[in-house]
Amino acid sequence: REDPDSDVDVPNAGVRLAVHPNPFNPQTTVSFSLPRATWAEVGVYDLSGRLVDVLAFEDFTAGSHTLSWDGRNTHGLAMPSGSYIVRIETDERVQSRKAMLVR
Repeated sequence: REDPDSDVDVPNAGVRLAVHPNPFNPQTTVSFSLPRATWAEVGVYDLSGRLVDVLAFEDFTAGSHTLSWDGRNTHGLAMPSGSYIVRIETDERVQSRKAMLVR
């Protein structure tokens, strides 16, 4: 099983998620790889679990994909410095990584 506090991928987990640069300012790239075509939701959450921004909610092909987050919420407002969780969910797996925004 995946350890949600770990930045190490579990072997054969299927979805590989990375956030770089980390820490970041003003923008970070969210990279992920899917073993097969599937829908995925990629979101950014604050540490209390509230959704800050939705980066994607769509069907993806198998392979590597990149998205970016500019440190703003769904209303376009700049978020404060701090730690956030980038989370990807597919029909088979949920994975997350911490991202630190430094203003």
